[in-house]
Amino acid sequence: MPKRKKIIIAAIIIALLAAYLGFAVSNISRSRIDSGIPKDAIAVEIESAHTETIISKVSVKGTVELIEIETVFAQSSAIVKEVYVKEGDEVQAGQALLEYDSQFLEDMQDQLVESRLALKTARLSLEAAQTITSDADERRLEKTRGDYNNTKMLYDAGAATARELDAAAEAIIAAEDQIKATLNHISVLQVTVEQNELRISQIQKKIDSFIPAELAPVSGAVLASYVRKGDVSAQGRQLFEIADISKNNLTIKANVPENDASNLTLGLDVEIRCNAVGQTVYQGKIIKISPIAAIKQIGNSQETALTLEIHCDDAPLKAGYTIDAAIITKIIENAVVVPLMSTVSEPDGKSYVYIVKDDYSVEKRMIELGEYAGIYVEAANIETGEKTILSPSAQIKEGVFAKPVLIRNPVN
Repeated sequence: MPKRKKIIIAAIIIALLAAYLGFAVSNISRSRIDSGIPKDAIAVEIESAHTETIISKVSVKGTVELIEIETVFAQSSAIVKEVYVKEGDEVQAGQALLEYDSQFLEDMQDQLVESRLALKTARLSLEAAQTITSDADERRLEKTRGDYNNTKMLYDAGAATARELDAAAEAIIAAEDQIKATLNHISVLQVTVEQNELRISQIQKKIDSFIPAELAPVSGAVLASYVRKGDVSAQGRQLFEIADISKNNLTIKANVPENDASNLTLGLDVEIRCNAVGQTVYQGKIIKISPIAAIKQIGNSQETALTLEIHCDDAPLKAGYTIDAAIITKIIENAVVVPLMSTVSEPDGKSYVYIVKDDYSVEKRMIELGEYAGIYVEAANIETGEKTILSPSAQIKEGVFAKPVLIRNPVN
């Protein structure tokens, strides 16, 4: 046989021997790995209990609002000559917002003079009616009563007719009606005097309260304007709304459903996100919780809720922005947790997990559930490192054997 063929045959034999030895070693290793697992063990997926820091949060949506808004009311009743600002303008405290027409003041002064003259005339008329007219009417009434008495005596003596007696009685009635008319006239004159006095008082107040311009009470932005050039502005009319739009005058208001409200206290930390300013998470705190609950619009439904205020110094927010807030209600360090997929609930509400022990036997372990943390839940009566069976099937019971075919690592 040629030398070259012998070398090839030898190489093939060596390769076959190597493959055989590898297979044998593999079987020996596998037999060692599986040697402690009973042949009837049930294949399962497991994940070990581990520790986590659990942060419980209540998620709400809120709106950035202004804390204080100054409303400017008209201090004068006058015609608006010019409006100097519009909605959106920034103003400084003391800046003129509008100017009134000074002609209005001159007109009021002329009306005051006329009203004083009318009052003087009305008082003179009243005095005259109370003295001259009233005395004459009383004398006339007294005379008609005397004439009636004389006529009655003559009638009784047969010296006067019934018609004459009736005429004397009618004269008394006419005199009494005249007195009533005089008294009514005096009342009318008294009302005229009072009306003129009131008019003078009103005009004087308008003159005294007249200012040439309305000034901004604070520095800020004009949120709304309700007046135009040429308007006749009555005293007390709403003219403008002005507010400081800096962060010092901003707060976040959010409605929290009553089911979550019991966990809220002043000073709790809040994580704040606002799409309008990017995805940065800003920190805030609860500074106010409404003392009573009310029906509020939350999402697409109405719910009984508490309104709370959140203060945030760092976020570049503006009034009207919508924010997402996560209120941190509890932090638990080193909490032992198990996967939610490993927990089983009994009809009475109690919970348990199946644990794979070192000898691959299965133990049913009753646990007490605590705070939830995503796909995990805090559990009492279990130790870190103990292996729990995920989504246990109906075959899994106390005392059976389990063969882990997939070991999952905790998800952070």
